[in-house]
Amino acid sequence: MPNQKVKPWTGLAWGGFERLIHVFGLFAVQIVLARLLTPEDFGIVAIAMALIAICSIFIDAGLGNSIVQKRELLGKDASSILIVNVCLGLMVSAILWLSAPVLGRFYEQPDLTHVLKWLSLIPLVGSVGVVPNALLLRNLKYRSLMMVNVPSVVISGGVGIIFALNGYGIWALVVQLVLMHFVKTLLALIWCGIGYWRGFEFSALKRHLPFGGNLLLANFINEIFNNIYSLIIGYAFTPVEVGYFQRARSIQQLPAKNISQVIARVYFPLMSKSQDTPEELSKLFWDSIRLGAYSLAPILILIVLGSPVLVPQVLGFHWLPMVEYLIPICMVGIIYPLSVTNMNLLLSVGRSDVLLKLEIFKKSLVVLNIIVMLPLGILQMLYGMVAVSMINLSINIVYGKAHSKIGLMRQWGQVLRVVALSLVGGLTLVTILEKWNEQSWSVLFWAYAGGVLSFLGVVAIFDRATIQSMVSSLKKVRG
Repeated sequence: MPNQKVKPWTGLAWGGFERLIHVFGLFAVQIVLARLLTPEDFGIVAIAMALIAICSIFIDAGLGNSIVQKRELLGKDASSILIVNVCLGLMVSAILWLSAPVLGRFYEQPDLTHVLKWLSLIPLVGSVGVVPNALLLRNLKYRSLMMVNVPSVVISGGVGIIFALNGYGIWALVVQLVLMHFVKTLLALIWCGIGYWRGFEFSALKRHLPFGGNLLLANFINEIFNNIYSLIIGYAFTPVEVGYFQRARSIQQLPAKNISQVIARVYFPLMSKSQDTPEELSKLFWDSIRLGAYSLAPILILIVLGSPVLVPQVLGFHWLPMVEYLIPICMVGIIYPLSVTNMNLLLSVGRSDVLLKLEIFKKSLVVLNIIVMLPLGILQMLYGMVAVSMINLSINIVYGKAHSKIGLMRQWGQVLRVVALSLVGGLTLVTILEKWNEQSWSVLFWAYAGGVLSFLGVVAIFDRATIQSMVSSLKKVRG
């Protein structure tokens, strides 16, 4: 049984602290490496990592999640799953290593062959750590998880930066990624111990396969579509464009993905508990929608409008062409938390059947966007992503209205309202940047400070009631 002595807020605090350090630490390492390396280096590695991410789904096979989910683990469950994970990891690494020359020729990138061969170590190394990490999570060992993830980022990041400073180019990224997974696995083994090792039992595996098997297909499909744009751009264009795309997406995901996850972590359980009280469910849903819009839209709009100065100042002038990629990708990011909230609404009332049908339809829209827009150019395809995201959100709203009682006009109206208020802050930022017209940290600081303050000012004037309502809601959630 999982450790029940850990208080929920204590676990949430440790988990949140660990994620904050891990995400921002990794992002900081990537910024330093981006200043030292080229977009082409990042693009080639991004293609390789996209292929590895898709293949690595078969290593866990959903069995790691099954360890966390099962009410009770029997004697040989964990060790049996570990043996299977390592066998699958060895197989995936071997396949990637053997197929590296073929994939290098397919993408017409000789460097991809050598890079993929070394990065193919990641699935094997990672397979050893699946069970230890799952057991730490099952037992709510958030402090131990922090001692696994944070040092792996610090150590691998430091070594990668040293390699980059010494002129190793793309291999600095390869060393950083392989070392990060190696250190993470080693520390997971140390903190978890080997007390779960009791040999192999086929019946133990059978107990976990139904749960893991159901997750495997869903995760495999999601991973393909999470990486499909990188793979398509790498084939149709060059690794440089992949590098620009991946760097722009990582900037967007830093606030978008993490803010959305925090909101979902808080509101999804509350909505699930309130599924039999429609009024309370609707109120919680609306609070979540407004919180997502107000938390993310101003951040992404300020990033986009300040990007002509922000990008070269932070990443270097060789990344300046990325700015035009950042605009549509951040537009998608503004919509993202609202889509997540609407999907969580359906899950909270047990309508996973509807969600599955919607996901299949949405994936078909992604494919349609690639087929239609790719021949027109990469930017056209990215703006097609924006259109797909808007359609997806609208579909989610329509299907969720029966439970939320909040329709298209009200939700889109909230989005446009926050965007308009955010643009006031953005206009202030742009005005300061144009007036001083120089590349410096002080100019960036005052421009963004002015943008944030002007946004807060117009919100206080025109939408104070909404902010007060959200603050009151958060206090109740905390209580």
